[in-house]
Order: sequence, then C-alpha cells, then structure tokens
Amino acid sequence: MTDLLNVPQTPAPQTPAPQHARKMSTKKKAWIAGAIAITASMAAGGLNLYQVFRTVEFPQGVHPVAVYTVVDEFTTSGANGNHLFGMCNTESYYIKVDSAELCVVLNGSLGTVQANGTKNGIVLDANAAAAVQQMVRKTDEGTTDHTTQVLLEYDGSPVAVVPTTALAAGGAVTATTLD
Repeated sequence: MTDLLNVPQTPAPQTPAPQHARKMSTKKKAWIAGAIAITASMAAGGLNLYQVFRTVEFPQGVHPVAVYTVVDEFTTSGANGNHLFGMCNTESYYIKVDSAELCVVLNGSLGTVQANGTKNGIVLDANAAAAVQQMVRKTDEGTTDHTTQVLLEYDGSPVAVVPTTALAAGGAVTATTLD
C-alpha cells in the first residue's frame, strides 16, 4: 500500500475539444462581428439621413450662393406631405417659406453671387442684387411669363427666396430665409 502512495501518477491525457465546439466558437465570433458591422452601417446611414433632412443654415459672413428662378406656372402646394429628400417629385423641390409649404420648379442655376449672412438674415448688397436682377432679365427675355421669385442655394441646399420686386427697388435686399 505504501508503494501505491509513492508511485508517481501520470495525469490523464487531455483530449482536445471536439471539432464542433471550435466551430461553434468561430460561428459565434462571426455573428458578433456581423452584428457590429450592421450596427455601424445603420448608424452611418442614420447620420446620412439626418444630414439630408436637416435644414442648412446660412453661416454668418460673405459666401457664394447659386441663383435660380422659380417657375410660378408649375409651382404647387407642398402641404400634402408627399416629399422626400427635399423633393416633391422628380422635377420639383420642397421648400417652406413663411410657413407656406411649396413644391417649386426651378430654372437655373443662372450663376452665383456673393451673399452676406447676418443676424437679420441673408443680405444681397446692391451689386449682388443688381447682378441677380440682370440674370432674371436675361431669363425673362422673349417670354410672356415674368419671374416673381428667385431662390438662393448654398452648399447644395435652398436657403432663401427673394421677390423680384425687391430686386427692382435697387440697393441691398434682405432675402426671406427658408424654414
């Protein structure tokens, strides 16, 4: 009996984990990695949608704006709510001016002018207002329809509307910013 106590015992050979156990671990890692990738792509997509739907604010200071004329003949109400990504349909853009929702068809870009973002809104100085008025005149030449509104676009998004009557008055013009 004493011999049995002094006999060195050899440890039992360890058997490796079954093949299917390792595969399950790899599958679990793949599922976790996939879930992380899907979550990250959904977050990125949400951020992109937020940027599409956010209102672009015109920053303070002087910046270039693209000039478009609004085709009144094809402008309709946008109150029906059928607008997505700033568009009412393939040809008209959704804007909101003084709480009025509109689907406007634009003509242009006719060119760019410098606009000044101030606390009171977007201001076209006398030179910029005269340049916009000249662009509108060229657009209206040879037609019986006369433009009544000009849309200003900054960084790919509409930011303001100017009535052409304000341009005709001469001097600086403060545009109506879009809601």
